[in-house]
Amino acid sequence: MSHGNSNLERGFSVNRECFVENLQESFIVVQRQVYDAVSKLGGVKNVVITKDLVSSFHSAHLWYSDALKDKKEIIAALHHAELEKKRSASLVREFEEKRRKVIEDTMKQSALIEEERKVISK
Repeated sequence: MSHGNSNLERGFSVNRECFVENLQESFIVVQRQVYDAVSKLGGVKNVVITKDLVSSFHSAHLWYSDALKDKKEIIAALHHAELEKKRSASLVREFEEKRRKVIEDTMKQSALIEEERKVISK
């Protein structure tokens, strides 16, 4: 029996351990990358902690804050665009209503003038 896919199948069980409710896909990917990197080095004891790794650790919260701020700005921009779209639709409805009223009033005025013309011409 071939064991060609055993490493791949073992990876599925590791991924299952990573799952937590409400965990975003990007976090699962990052967890898997860290797990694979540590496994490649032969375990946690073989990981060399460099200055770059420490500085990356210290700036991680800053990166997270920037990403969260960007996400909030995108959501705010989408909300603003949605409000503008609603406002534009409201203005279009208002102008259509005014147009309809003007046409209706013009038709009434035209009918009154036509009635006066008929009365005068008799």
